[in-house]
Parts: sequence; C-alpha cells; structure tokens
Amino acid sequence: MMMMTQIDDPFDSQPPTRQGMSTGAKVGIGCAVLGVLLIIVICAGLIFGGYWVVRQVTEFVEDFEQQGYTLVEGQSMNVTTPVTESTVYAGEHLMIDADVMGNLAIAVQSATINGRVEGDIDFIGQELVIGPDAVVTGDIRVKFGQVIIVHGTVEGEITGSYQTLRQNESPAAPEDGADSESANDIEP
Repeated sequence: MMMMTQIDDPFDSQPPTRQGMSTGAKVGIGCAVLGVLLIIVICAGLIFGGYWVVRQVTEFVEDFEQQGYTLVEGQSMNVTTPVTESTVYAGEHLMIDADVMGNLAIAVQSATINGRVEGDIDFIGQELVIGPDAVVTGDIRVKFGQVIIVHGTVEGEITGSYQTLRQNESPAAPEDGADSESANDIEP
C-alpha cells in the first residue's frame, strides 16, 4: 500500500478564519452600550426632575393665588413700601425691607425678610433669612427649603421640609413637623 503524505503548499494557503470576537472586544462593546444607557437614564432623570420642580413651584403659586393672594413676579425684587395684603412672590431673589400686614407666600431661590410680618410665611426655595430686626408674628411653613436662617424673632413655629435651621447664630435641630430625614446638615 502506498502512503501519501500531504505537503503544505505555501502558495495555496487560505487566510486564517476568525472564530468570533475576542473577549476584550465583547467587554468593550458591553461597556459602551452600558455607558450610553446610563447617559440616557441620567438625562431623562434631569428632565423629569426639572419638570417636577417647575410643576411644584407652579402649583404652590397657583394655590395661593386661588386663596386670594396678590401675585408679584420678578427676577430680583426689593420691597421697600409696606405690604397691606396677603401676597405671593415668585422669582429668583426677594428682599423685603418693609412691614407686612398679611400673609406671605414666597417661591424664590433666596429671600431675606428685614421688616415685621403680621402673619404667616409659606416658603419654597433654597434659602430664607429672617434679618436681625425682623419679627414674624405667625408661623413659617417650609414646603421645600435648604437653609432657614433666623437672626430675628419668629413668634410662631417653623415647620416643614428643610435641611438646615440656624437660629440666632446657633444651629438647631428641625422643629416639630420638620422633615427630620432631610435635616442632616446642621451648620454652626
């Protein structure tokens, strides 16, 4: 019997065939897809979160308008004449350097009260400051707030949802009714 041996012909060789993607390529593609999905989820969360905040502020303002409050809007508002009716302020910054005979609803990023308020204050925003000569005869109700600073006098209660309450230069825990879960940053 004759035995044949096969000789490899260098000119007749086929290119090597691939068996699929390498593990590194698969991991890289998976990470890229995961990254894109994460970006989509973050963007959707920011859009939804922004919409939610705008809706909450709009509802806050509309609720007080329906109760008969006068609406005052502006980017930076400085009130220097006495306020004689219940008023809702909506904007970015508010400074009240006058007395108020009525309730206030404030929907601004930062507000400072330097006069006497004969009524309650409802607040939604980042910072509310009660100046050293200010007196609030009613309650302060915070729907959403980051920092509440009281240098003056609040005869009523401070309640609601805020992170930090500073009264007369010393830190204090949230008052009864405050959202104690969000009161985790007490500053000196």
